[in-house]
Amino acid sequence: FTTSVYAEHFVRGMQEGEDEKHLKVSSCCKHYYAYDLEYWENTDRFIFDANITKQDETDTYLPAFYSCVSNGKASGMMCSYNAVNGIPSCANGRIMNGIARGEWGFDGYITSDCGAVYEASVGHNYAPPNETCRDVLTAGMDSDCGTFLNDFLNMSLSENVTSIASVNTALSHLYAMQIRLGLFDPVSTQPYMNYSYTDKLDTKEHRELALEAARQGVVLLKNNGKFPLQKDPSMTLAVIGPNANATTTMQANYQGVAPYLISPLEGLSAYARTDYSLGCDTNCVVRSGFPEAVKAASTSDATVLVIGISTLQEAEGMDRTDVALPGSQEELIREVAAASKGPCIVVVMAGGSVDISIARDLEEVDAVLWVGYPGQSGGTAIAETIFGDNNPSGRLPHTQYYKNYTIGLPMTDMSMRPVPHTRNPGRTYRFLTVPSVYRFGDGISYTTFETTATQSPATIPYSTVAQQAAGFNAKGVYGVGPTSTPLGTLVFSTKNTGSVTGQNVVQLFAIPPSSAPAGAPIKSLIGFEKVELAPGQSVDINFSIYAVQLCVSDNSGNWTAVSGTWKFGVGPDMEASVSVSVQ
Repeated sequence: FTTSVYAEHFVRGMQEGEDEKHLKVSSCCKHYYAYDLEYWENTDRFIFDANITKQDETDTYLPAFYSCVSNGKASGMMCSYNAVNGIPSCANGRIMNGIARGEWGFDGYITSDCGAVYEASVGHNYAPPNETCRDVLTAGMDSDCGTFLNDFLNMSLSENVTSIASVNTALSHLYAMQIRLGLFDPVSTQPYMNYSYTDKLDTKEHRELALEAARQGVVLLKNNGKFPLQKDPSMTLAVIGPNANATTTMQANYQGVAPYLISPLEGLSAYARTDYSLGCDTNCVVRSGFPEAVKAASTSDATVLVIGISTLQEAEGMDRTDVALPGSQEELIREVAAASKGPCIVVVMAGGSVDISIARDLEEVDAVLWVGYPGQSGGTAIAETIFGDNNPSGRLPHTQYYKNYTIGLPMTDMSMRPVPHTRNPGRTYRFLTVPSVYRFGDGISYTTFETTATQSPATIPYSTVAQQAAGFNAKGVYGVGPTSTPLGTLVFSTKNTGSVTGQNVVQLFAIPPSSAPAGAPIKSLIGFEKVELAPGQSVDINFSIYAVQLCVSDNSGNWTAVSGTWKFGVGPDMEASVSVSVQ
């Protein structure tokens, strides 16, 4: 759900603007689809065949693409390197012409990932070159990011294997996109072609937006009351760890060129006198820097330990093989926290799940922040949060697994549901059957909130849900679409019961009845709203309930209406829960 909402708004933000006649840019949804492996134990993305069930396809692997296309109106898509159930994505007519264009109404072009057509023929050994040209074009691919069509298409045409009609169809999609971008219109008539870097991109407003995004992305996971720190110009601050002076790491990879990069060290230096020590790099194999780090912590008024991962551990073409903190980072936390003279906070800089249970459980660690990869102003946002100028409001966007989660579990197992014989206990909060370090949606604040349910429908007719579910299956709907009709409204009141202004993310989760088909999610996020409240202030938040939220995917991949008692609640703990009967 979260990825679906993100995809829609990202696309609209990139494509839409002041000129209603033209696209600002063409946004491309990728990688289509079930692309979840880069390189793991001698299996790489180029030859991986993702075996997925219809049930997982319907409620996990397709919804974000549906939202990207149907709600966001994306004008581009990219078929991925991998195969799905034996068919290379770029030769899969069911998903491109069938689902994307036929069911979702996709209006745009589809390009291959770079070299994916070659891999379809050679890596997957799907068909010889002349037949591969035919297969990818008739399946719906329009552009080859690579040289395969350049090398073999003429041969395939001359042998009458590929039809000129399929080439013309692809060209029509590509030229239509150029027309929508205004490439054939006078430059003087196009606002977007007259944008410059300084007046439209690197502006004061956009720099502030980058900072605000970093602020709102900070997730406070633990706080024993010693944070935020009080501002004191004479304070000394030990700034320690492999990501303490990170710059490019804050951008992850596949990023643009930032005008500047403010590291955590630079951001914190604006608040206190800092004593910086690396400790170790993110691999943390060499521990020779530990004594210096321990000394800095033992002689400073407070300690900020910035740990995590970087492109040394994960990047395009490289998967991690476990979710443990790399090398001796756990020992770095243990030694620094034990030596810290004052309050100690652990800041986790990582894009994916990392087992940080040591920081959660150590009494000497007073607080834990997760910051993801926070971008060009990340160091400022981190420092503002530690010193109270930013009240953290982020929520964890993924489940954080214990490091034993990956033991014996092959990453080639694409099942979301538990699979005992592969030691798969379920993936994500929706299907996980074992404890996690932190849960999807976790996050606290420097203030407190109280949320109560104030209105809910007693019943929703099952016949209405079932009728709409049948329509979903006929139209290939994989989520809440733009033409969905609400069947009821849930109202929650949330109040700031603390002493400082803060933002609360009210997350609405749904738990299906026990009568749901096998494999139904344990619970699912179906809505969220973010509100800022002063101390004592309260506000009502309305959530519309749609038929698709009262359905689950069955073993055949069909949305199935489920009668019985549905439970709705706020946050991972299902606060202020209410029950709604579907009969």
